[in-house]
Amino acid sequence: MPRFFFLLGLSMLAIGSLSSCDKSNDSDTAPTPIICFPGIPPTTCFSGVVLSDRCWDGILIQVDSQFPIGKSIQPYTSPDTLGNTNVIAATNFADFGPLNKRGQRVYFTYNTDPNHGATPRFCTADQAPFPIPHLVLGSVSASPCGVRNQ
Repeated sequence: MPRFFFLLGLSMLAIGSLSSCDKSNDSDTAPTPIICFPGIPPTTCFSGVVLSDRCWDGILIQVDSQFPIGKSIQPYTSPDTLGNTNVIAATNFADFGPLNKRGQRVYFTYNTDPNHGATPRFCTADQAPFPIPHLVLGSVSASPCGVRNQ
């Protein structure tokens, strides 16, 4: 029975991830890259603040307002001083290491590597994923993208 809920959770995560991206490929044209956010190139450096780690979603991040890539979780949560209006879920929570702290400012790209996917988790059946974009993030750092750690 627990295996059923694990598989159900993974399938819901996959459905949520697919619905947030537009895979524009035509059989008559050369393959094009996956475009998750129209108008924002896949190499754009995003920034935001870690809200929490939630089993069914991963790391919840309030993305800075200049990057309107998330969705509101206001109907599902109480008011939050860090925000809850432009939230994404990072499904590769294991890649965050010590950056997985509430209030931690993070910089990231979204991952276009098909070999790097979500980190599987076993979650109880008493919750469901938030209806927000579930993304595999790349280059997660406490330093702005393009700035090297000295």
